[in-house]
Amino acid sequence: MPIVCEEKNRNLLAPEHTQIDSLTLTSVSAKTDTHGGGVVIGTMRDGALYLTGVDSVYQMRPSLQHLDAADSANKTHEPPMEELADDDDRMPLQVQVKRRETQRQTELRIHSHAYLRQREQDESWVTLQPSMSDSEAAADVRAKFMVEHQELCGLPLTAREYLDIMCPVSSTKLAAQPISDDVYSLGDGSGLSKSTLSALPLERRIRALFAKGQKSCLKYYRIRQFITEDIPEETIIRLIQDCAHLVQGNWVAKSTLRCNNDVTYENMRDAALFQFARSRRVKPELVSSCLKRNGQNDPALVKIRREVMTELSLPRGYGSNAEGWEFIENTDQSFIDEFPDVVQKEMESWLALAPSLDTTLHSEDLVAPSIPPHVSSLRVTTVCSLIKAKFEKRTHIALADIRGYLLTQAADIAACAYFRQAELLGMFDGELACIKGICVLVNTGDPAVDALRRKILGVLHKQGGVAKRAEIMEALGASAPSQHTYTKILSDLCTSKGSTWTIKPADELKY
Repeated sequence: MPIVCEEKNRNLLAPEHTQIDSLTLTSVSAKTDTHGGGVVIGTMRDGALYLTGVDSVYQMRPSLQHLDAADSANKTHEPPMEELADDDDRMPLQVQVKRRETQRQTELRIHSHAYLRQREQDESWVTLQPSMSDSEAAADVRAKFMVEHQELCGLPLTAREYLDIMCPVSSTKLAAQPISDDVYSLGDGSGLSKSTLSALPLERRIRALFAKGQKSCLKYYRIRQFITEDIPEETIIRLIQDCAHLVQGNWVAKSTLRCNNDVTYENMRDAALFQFARSRRVKPELVSSCLKRNGQNDPALVKIRREVMTELSLPRGYGSNAEGWEFIENTDQSFIDEFPDVVQKEMESWLALAPSLDTTLHSEDLVAPSIPPHVSSLRVTTVCSLIKAKFEKRTHIALADIRGYLLTQAADIAACAYFRQAELLGMFDGELACIKGICVLVNTGDPAVDALRRKILGVLHKQGGVAKRAEIMEALGASAPSQHTYTKILSDLCTSKGSTWTIKPADELKY
């Protein structure tokens, strides 16, 4: 590098042999992997921050070899030894046998500072000419990254998407909780490294991406970046549909993959996704009625609602919390335009579940979801027969156990385990109810009992599995049964403590 003599840090009084007219810089490679897998350089211009990705970094330091050379030249050289004229004064030759280095000793030597220093000094120099800011080469580089006029360059990205691409989370942090080797795992929402994903088969790769990925909402083109196989678009979308729902052109992980078997969390999340699927902006009243129990806000439900909205809505919401929320991702209009049939079928699936997902439609009676329109009759029949067989010796089965049992079946049946709760219950056409994650049969085969049983299940469903006698009797109204029938129905479904009835715990299901 040329030396600028006018610089204040140049010592003009230094000895002549230490004053130089050019500066040599030595470089040491510093891989970006050591910095968390993502390095960018940034500059501020007109109040905007511009970031550019960096693949490799070289640390440049001034070389002081000219000082070492000057010091060596000033040293007085010792006179050469005079040749020995007399043969009698010759010394006998001494031979030493050096033990051969072990492999460990060799590794220690080649990694020592002295050895690396020697290799650095022996390396031949390559002369490079720097390009200053006003040079033609620098102008060519700037032209590749900047434009004089405002132009659209590539696909529009949000600030969050841009930073995720340029600065991915360190793989060492994500790999702290590796993906389970269990092929039937529903996932727990923990982190996942990209290297782990690439080693999985395609079907498991997509499921793991949604179950354990850093983000639960992805655009289609981002999902395609994890797919290296040459397969049709229809196959890819079908695999994605097994793990995610379409919301505003974006694919959002199914709640069964992200809620760790918390049925209340799943229902709250699915209800919010349903509202966002219909509109980017959601008003508070559309998600507030699901927070009440016994006419008052339940703190546990309020906490769940807050966590769901943090995941699915923008950090600042839509205007303010008093005005509602806005979906966290921009609408992917390109996907909507390219795959209109997929968008239509996904919306039909959402609307078919409206009575179960729309909190404004909830009533006192038990809501029986309809059969999902996208599920074949063969799959519905197979799932019903498998699950009903488990109720022959049990009265209460956990929804998580039902899903786990379905995952042990063939691929088309196992995919039903990831259905929304309303979809899964809809396959039973009103014959199965789920209360706080515990499934029971609605009908027992006795017409005189089943109508009252359905009403009582509706009260338990609304009250979160716990109801008082007065609440049940008020819901039954004029159809209140005799004390014997009342006690028999509740004894089959609940355990009692005073005047309070609580849904029985699930029986163990082995599969």
